[in-house]
Parts: sequence; structure tokens; C-alpha cells
Amino acid sequence: MKRKKEFIWGRYSIRQAILNLNEEPFPVLVGKNREPLWNEKIIGSLSHTDSFVISIVGYKTDYQSLGIDIENTQTMEIDLLPSILTDYELKKISIYSEKDKLLKTTQIFSIKEAFYKYQFPISQCYVDFLDAVVEKDNYNSQVFYLQVINPPNDLEFWKKTFVLYSELWENHVISYIF
Repeated sequence: MKRKKEFIWGRYSIRQAILNLNEEPFPVLVGKNREPLWNEKIIGSLSHTDSFVISIVGYKTDYQSLGIDIENTQTMEIDLLPSILTDYELKKISIYSEKDKLLKTTQIFSIKEAFYKYQFPISQCYVDFLDAVVEKDNYNSQVFYLQVINPPNDLEFWKKTFVLYSELWENHVISYIF
């Protein structure tokens, strides 16, 4: 029941976002990898927690892809850090208290999730959390850089540095890329 409710609210959010473009809403189907299937004109992304649903849409003529993610900052567990953060990222956050490590890991997790949703329509490839590294000298900033360090293939796409945005809102992190 919970997943069905999340699905319905997600589709409602997408519908409202499409209406904000002054376009006629259309059914966004689900692909074989559970990804949203967009029409020939519009691209978008969707995310949800137990309490919030967020979506972003735009024209394919304006954006190659879009990615968005929302995460609750209260649910990260310390034992998950090595499965989300590269050795470099683990070292970078090692100076912080456990509470701050969990918050920063949640933010990096969200950034990587937004990137995954962005890259999948382009590459059709799986990218693991440990395949990408997030970098910013000041982790309090809203701008982050992501590099894929273990690309799934030799596409030129993987060689660039991606710019993502991430911000704290109430007890949540919202991250996005366009």
C-alpha cells in the first residue's frame, strides 16, 4: 500500500510539473529498470521520502537530462558509510563528529542518487556509489562536483566533471542536476 501511495503522489507531482510548463499531461510509464519513461518532448526526474515527493521536468531541447533526489537527514546509519563513500570521501569527512559525518554522507548519497537519475537516460548504465566521487572544498556550499572514477564504458560522457546542487531543507537534503 505504501509503494502504491508513493507512486500515485509521484505521478501527481509529475503531472503538476508538466502543467507548469503549460503542456498537456501525459502518462509517464515505468521502464524495465523502474525508470520513468518520458515522451519525445519532455524529460524529468522524480524522488520521494515517506513525507515528501519532488519532481523536475523540462524540455528535451533545453536539457540533455535532469536528476533530482530528496533524502531524510535523520535516517543515515554509520555502518553504511563504506558502501556510499569512496576512500577519498571517507578521509575527507573523517574530521567531523559522527552526527556531521551522517549529515554529510546523506548529502553525498543524495548527490550521487540525483546523478544516477541524470545519467541513466543518457547511458543506460548502472553506476555504483563507489564509482563516483563528490568534491567540494567547502561542503557547506550548495555547489558540488562529481567525477565518475570507474566508468562503465568508454563513452566521452564519463570524462567530464558534473556540477550538482544540493541544499538542506528542514530535515531533508535536496540535490539536483540539469
